[in-house]
Amino acid sequence: IAAVALAFTACSTKQISTRLLCYNVRNCSGLDGVHDCERVAKIIADVNADAVAIQELDSMTARYPGKDILAELAKLTGMHPTFAPSIDYKGGKYGIGVLTKEPALSVEFHRLPCPKEPRGMLVVEMKKYYIICTHLSLSEPYRVESVKIIKDVISKLKNKPVFIAGDMNAKPASKPIVAFKEYAT
Repeated sequence: IAAVALAFTACSTKQISTRLLCYNVRNCSGLDGVHDCERVAKIIADVNADAVAIQELDSMTARYPGKDILAELAKLTGMHPTFAPSIDYKGGKYGIGVLTKEPALSVEFHRLPCPKEPRGMLVVEMKKYYIICTHLSLSEPYRVESVKIIKDVISKLKNKPVFIAGDMNAKPASKPIVAFKEYAT
């Protein structure tokens, strides 16, 4: 079972009020096996988040022909999409994304280690904060290395709060989460 974690760094002492959601949508396929973007969009809308970090998104793959899942969720929620492909998959892309109420000021994508299935982190700059979305490797050594890379990227960001959200594939007492706690809350 993959654990989803949310943390923020102390790179700024400035306090803000914002609502965030982290959601591994599994391409909008529910536990009942039904693919339903409207159902997922309703959950997102009900939370009324300022930003949503989303994992496991198809974009124009043969699995869901002609569908860009994040674009569909953006249309249904009225939010702004930012997609980052991690891999080429079945004629399209597969990856992570962020939905935001306001347009992003800037966007960066950084690769993270995982030779079996490439991973990455999406850094989205908003007016008052950054949100980082990621989906870490299933392998613990690569997750630990990814945490170090994320720390390095954060150290270069402007003086704003940074929120890290994603499918960390880790339990609370695991090495990657302990490593996150060295520089994040």
